[in-house]
Amino acid sequence: MPPPGGVGRWRGSADPERDHYKIKPADLIRRRRDDFLRAAFTIMRAYRVAGMPSQGLPGVGSFDLWSRRVRDLVHWVTGYDLADAFKQNKAEDPHRQDDATLLAALDGIFGTAPFRSSDVFAVYTEVANAKRTALQQAVPDPKKTTLHAALDAVLGSRGGVSAKLFGYWARKVKGAHIGGFQLNVRHDPATNANAITVRRT
Repeated sequence: MPPPGGVGRWRGSADPERDHYKIKPADLIRRRRDDFLRAAFTIMRAYRVAGMPSQGLPGVGSFDLWSRRVRDLVHWVTGYDLADAFKQNKAEDPHRQDDATLLAALDGIFGTAPFRSSDVFAVYTEVANAKRTALQQAVPDPKKTTLHAALDAVLGSRGGVSAKLFGYWARKVKGAHIGGFQLNVRHDPATNANAITVRRT
């Protein structure tokens, strides 16, 4: 993470993992644990006393609670936006980050309940139709909008979003641990369709 607010400069090389330091961070934290905790609690208390002022930062998908309690707090104290690290990670591994965002969006809609590719495409179509109508009352809830955007990011460059393409993607990431989630696919003989589930890992 860069210095908060861009203040100061890092010492050493451009590859800090290759540098040698006089201290061992884990030992330092153990020795000064009480000092660090006291400072953290003081900052959190000051933020709450100030009314937890919103920093007006742009949204980051389904991380509303984290943004309110952690991201805004750090920005209030330092001027640094923790979400900048998301952009860096996405630039370094865009496909994995997009997959993680889609898994989080699926979790936001379906939770632990099983669903089918057609269920996902139905949500995508609902949002697409709502955007075309431009009627305020037709705008779906933010979780559906987040899923729509995530599907566009993952499948849009592969020929467009469809239930079939989503099914291919689900089979590709099946069983992988991505961004704190794992997707599983199980064939349901009763419906002759694949039942998909997402769980937090």
